[in-house]
Amino acid sequence: MIDGQIISMSPASTSRHQHVQRELLIEFGTYLRGKECSVFGSPIDVCLFVDQTTSNEKIKDWVQPDMVVVCDRNKINQQNIVGAPDLVIEILSPSTARNDRVVKFNNFQKAGVKEYWIVDPSNEYVEVFLLQNNRFISSGFYIKEDGFH
Repeated sequence: MIDGQIISMSPASTSRHQHVQRELLIEFGTYLRGKECSVFGSPIDVCLFVDQTTSNEKIKDWVQPDMVVVCDRNKINQQNIVGAPDLVIEILSPSTARNDRVVKFNNFQKAGVKEYWIVDPSNEYVEVFLLQNNRFISSGFYIKEDGFH
């Protein structure tokens, strides 16, 4: 839901999409073990533009990214994440690519997400955007052979 409007999403993800998500969750989970940050996979509601004092009735923006990393434990509730995660990862599907590249991109930028990754499993690349001066700036484009750490 963005600005009170329900955004249509695709049906259940494909096996390839789930494979990519699972591998990323394993890598991030292993890397973050024992650290301040936590990784979460979809489905989890991420309530943008709010804080812990916002009542549920006033929440007009929430999304379910494929993955998020949150380093501020105060943003993690039993049912959702409140406020902008530090990192959001979306795994592209043909039916959701426009939402991921335009609608969600702009909302994550506006909400203050520090880093946004767009993973394209079909073409095997990752685009990385970092928030600088309230704008996402392209930080890298990685193909499968590149690998990155």
